[in-house]
Amino acid sequence: MQGDDVLEVSVRLVLAQTETILKSLPAIVAANGVEALVLDAVQYYAELGAMQLGMPYIHVSNALYYDYSGCTPLAFYGWPHETTPQALARNREGVKKFAKMLERHNAGIKAYAKTAGMKIDWEDPGYTLSSLASLTQTPRVFDFESSHWPAEFHHTGRFHAGKRRGRHNWSCCSRPRPVSPMRD
Repeated sequence: MQGDDVLEVSVRLVLAQTETILKSLPAIVAANGVEALVLDAVQYYAELGAMQLGMPYIHVSNALYYDYSGCTPLAFYGWPHETTPQALARNREGVKKFAKMLERHNAGIKAYAKTAGMKIDWEDPGYTLSSLASLTQTPRVFDFESSHWPAEFHHTGRFHAGKRRGRHNWSCCSRPRPVSPMRD
């Protein structure tokens, strides 16, 4: 399996996990006194739980973030960043294609939203992204050049628990290690 087939399976699995999160979230929030949520942007539609509970939420992209505007290519397509009208049209078609992929596997999530009385634009995969903040660990210097980012989008660079990481002592990795053969 490769390409769109792998992406399709991944989307299906993530959305199934999101359904489980949405079912368990109210009890977890209540039991732990949670007042706001920080959500991984790859956990598609998990923000619906926060929306239903009326709590603030932000998104964090621990890997490459998804630009649903079509101004830059979605990370998993591997297309070069170009600003020609043809490239922008290609990027936007890629977003539509991804939205259709999400739609093929989100019946349970749509039912959740309908039961909660939410009106969601399912054709726009960025419709439910946080309006408070969206953080990416991708440093700006490694990102595509673009001036379209909304005010709530921030390049943070890597997270490191408030401490600057020193240089890694690679000597711990230089001694020989046994190698296990791969088994069928």
